[in-house]
Amino acid sequence: MQQHFAPDWQALFEQNGLRSFDDFWNVQAEWFEEPNQRRGGWSGVARCELKRPDGRVVRMFLKRQENHVTKTLRHPIRGMATLVREFKNFLRFERLGMPGARLVYFGQHRVAGKIRAVLATEELAGFRSLEDWMRVWRKEGWPRLGERRVLIQAMAAAVRRMHEERLRHNCLWSKHVFLKFADGIPTARGAVEVRIIDLEKMKRTWSANAAARRDLSSLHRDCPDWSTTDRARFFKAYFGLKRLAQGRRIWDAVAEISRKKIDRRRKRASV
Repeated sequence: MQQHFAPDWQALFEQNGLRSFDDFWNVQAEWFEEPNQRRGGWSGVARCELKRPDGRVVRMFLKRQENHVTKTLRHPIRGMATLVREFKNFLRFERLGMPGARLVYFGQHRVAGKIRAVLATEELAGFRSLEDWMRVWRKEGWPRLGERRVLIQAMAAAVRRMHEERLRHNCLWSKHVFLKFADGIPTARGAVEVRIIDLEKMKRTWSANAAARRDLSSLHRDCPDWSTTDRARFFKAYFGLKRLAQGRRIWDAVAEISRKKIDRRRKRASV
């Protein structure tokens, strides 16, 4: 059995009866994301509440999976729980000071030949995903130019920071980029905090550009409401350029990857 506790959370866990892997595995909580059946097993996410001694409530997201494995060179036959890879990526994120969610618990246990794993992260209080914000903006109107510049620069800096460490997210959709504004809404002068979540598929690449091509094309496709001007602003902020022409090769590569993937989806849909 393998377990990892965030030191400053261990007392809180004990106060709520969470001392062992089985305690975390048997937590009674409604599913936030219903278990999906894949990779020969299942994986799901629950949102849990923990009570502090002073009566305040702290929330966390609890991922649980059974026989949800991926094959690796070290584990070519039985495979390895995909949460093990995410756990290692969380530790890497923390070590490098990356803008991610806070890992508070991880555990893995083999029971009657089944591989079970649990990973818990602190709720990102006050944050909302870019996907959620875009849904709001479609209904209530998009932020003004100055406000968009601030949030675009913040997002570009966070993604660039990850890529500078040659880390490719591999699933960088708008639902995995979380934003928090100083006043609760975008303002031209307010600070923007960014967090990148869901590190299960993240891998190290041979260069920052290799990481950029895949991740930026994913984000590019997943934000269809962005104007061409805002996309250009993002790329210029990402590369620290005054003119997009200086980063034209990456821009063209990202656009081409996006175009090909969209075409493939259309062809599959028409079959």
